[in-house]
Amino acid sequence: MFGLFFAVAAILLNAGYYLSQAMCPLIRSDAWYFLDAFVIKWSGEGFHSADCFVKRSITDHAQPLNKILLYLNYRIYKLDFVVEALCGFAGLFLFVGIALFLFIRSADVRRHHFIASAMFFVCALMALTSMNTTEFYTWSLVTFELNYFTLSVIAALAIWACANSQKWGLSVSLVLLLVCIMVLSGDTASLIAWAAIFPCILYKGWRSQGRPRRLCFIILGVGTAIVVSYYTIIYLTSIHPASFCVKSQAGGLLPGFSVGIFIEAFRIVFSSAVIHQMHLSFVGSATGRLIEWLVSVVLFFFYVRFFVDLILSRINFSVYKYFVMFVLMHASVSVVLIMIGRVPEYGVQYLGQPRYILIYQEIPFALLLDYSLSKCWPTQTRACSKK
Repeated sequence: MFGLFFAVAAILLNAGYYLSQAMCPLIRSDAWYFLDAFVIKWSGEGFHSADCFVKRSITDHAQPLNKILLYLNYRIYKLDFVVEALCGFAGLFLFVGIALFLFIRSADVRRHHFIASAMFFVCALMALTSMNTTEFYTWSLVTFELNYFTLSVIAALAIWACANSQKWGLSVSLVLLLVCIMVLSGDTASLIAWAAIFPCILYKGWRSQGRPRRLCFIILGVGTAIVVSYYTIIYLTSIHPASFCVKSQAGGLLPGFSVGIFIEAFRIVFSSAVIHQMHLSFVGSATGRLIEWLVSVVLFFFYVRFFVDLILSRINFSVYKYFVMFVLMHASVSVVLIMIGRVPEYGVQYLGQPRYILIYQEIPFALLLDYSLSKCWPTQTRACSKK
């Protein structure tokens, strides 16, 4: 157990130290928009809560939490963007703490093969914090996105607690917590989180009977109504009118997709989740493309196998399994929305932007987490169901 804590601490300390040294403190990229649209206005008129929900386009994110921090950064630190990155690292720290808690709660530390399980858990953390994408450590906006991911994980676990609760008071408190998370996360992040939670709770309801099943369906109905209402309100009140004209290289949003684009998107997403194309430039384009396809096919095989096993097996759907399924669904929904919102305008190669790699890395992270506990190690007979 001590070795597990030491390895997790070493990974976090290494990531935090490198981030503090490599992160650029100066304004860059999207921050120029925030400077022009908000910071300059704040210097003359002050902060207004409505600013948190303004979007520059249909496919943009409102990012309320980011704007609140931006205002505090402007007032206290005079726009030092290392501060924004460190806040993103705090989100990573909290997320790892949640994952570690769920792992220890689910694993049997008394068994000999706990060491093997712990090694897979550490490998999962290494996959999430690797140098596969350097922009995680150099672009504060990308680092800060971890806070939204962590908030979505907290929301997913709150929904799980609500689905297993026998007390209405606790359920009401959890609903209030979810509303607060939605307000901080913004419309797009809330939509992604709920789209990832929905199939997880639906699966739990399918596996349950009686009152637990009815409760799951009630949660799905109420949650969907809340998220759709929240998204619609922001959509109708907080988007600049000019943003309704979205250009596409192919003359439309969905008509621009073809089989070739989906195949290329498959290669980019699943290969970049493990090794980004920038790291294969030294082997030549043909060899690099072959490696990308091999990595893509292997990772996709385990990705599909997870859901097939989930449907066909009778293994208990524990909170740990639910957590793994949510992370995979979160990555999948995010990829779909990136394709819808970005590919028609910028082309399929835009999926290879280093800023999106952190999302793709959720796939191997979740699969390694699942493998750490769900496989029947020789001595862990109590943790596995007989098939």
